[in-house]
Amino acid sequence: MNSLLCRAFLALSLAAGSSFNAKAASFQIQGLEPVAAVRGVSPPAMTANFTVTAPGTTTDWTASLEGSPAWASLSTAGGTGAGTLTVSFSTESLAAGSYNSALILNSGGTQSRQSFSLTVITPNVIKMEADYNRPVLYALHRAAQGTSSPGYLIIYNTGTEQVEKVIPAGTNPTDMDVSYADDKLYLTNHLAALSSIRVIDLVTKREIRSMNGGTDVYKINAGKSGRIVSEGLDQWINADIRNSATGASLASAWIREGDGEYDPTGRYYYHCDNNISNAHITRYDVQADAFTAGPTSIEHAYGTRNLVMAGDGSRIFWNSYAYDPQLNELRTFGTEIYACTFRGEIVFGNDRAYNGLTGAQMATLPVTTTVMAV
Repeated sequence: MNSLLCRAFLALSLAAGSSFNAKAASFQIQGLEPVAAVRGVSPPAMTANFTVTAPGTTTDWTASLEGSPAWASLSTAGGTGAGTLTVSFSTESLAAGSYNSALILNSGGTQSRQSFSLTVITPNVIKMEADYNRPVLYALHRAAQGTSSPGYLIIYNTGTEQVEKVIPAGTNPTDMDVSYADDKLYLTNHLAALSSIRVIDLVTKREIRSMNGGTDVYKINAGKSGRIVSEGLDQWINADIRNSATGASLASAWIREGDGEYDPTGRYYYHCDNNISNAHITRYDVQADAFTAGPTSIEHAYGTRNLVMAGDGSRIFWNSYAYDPQLNELRTFGTEIYACTFRGEIVFGNDRAYNGLTGAQMATLPVTTTVMAV
């Protein structure tokens, strides 16, 4: 699966619609929207619905793709009256880069042209997350820092082993989290103020809004319905409890840089410290939309910016250690943990799998990586 995700992806971006009016005929094209696929695997077809009217009795039309690109084809070259066209794609031989064409409709001398562009990318996946309610993995692609190339949210179906969709994710995505209470996915656009928090509807697989969380939204975690917590990037930072519908901050805490996780009830928020001598985990009660500090873990100097929680909330993993929900330290695995099963029975370092209950090594992984999801 990792090797498949590390192959090239493409994203097809199109304008929302196009119309052309003339004396002889009038076209209205609708239904064009972004499409994505894995390089080497046929992507989903794009459907264009359109109507054509003319002052006379004829509404015959012809259709073509500008430049006759080898990577796209039409389902039909002509017809009469309102219609539906399917644009299919063949991307196996395409190198990374941008490609352009247009859908052209002709009727009685009148032409309508709808342009589109195709972008083939080699993904740089910085985070993956499993959806416990669907056979889906979400992978967050970020282009090289310092460039203007866009990032993407890649939606991968583990049942069909196909990429279902690639959604634009700004130019500097840094984190994401699934909200099971709201059935949404929240992702960050660090350094972008007006769109620093993006919201993806997991049913429609569409971005439904972006929100202004300020420029320092680096980490994000979803809690109970209507609530998310964001954290900043560097050294001493703000953590904010936010209204997930508006992005507005409801409460703020001044804490050390690190990472966070909500427990499944949405009542407790766990934060780990990074790059400080007395690094530890703190559990905050956020039920009343305030950061009320509770138990803390044993200190481990300089910590790490990576906190992992089992899906049922029964285990927390930080650095190389395992904890219960009260932050009692249970064991060490001798290596940092990056993912675990839903109940924490199996945990994963960058190259090995371990028994989450005993700490015993179970297997050597076929690849070495710190980006994974179970």
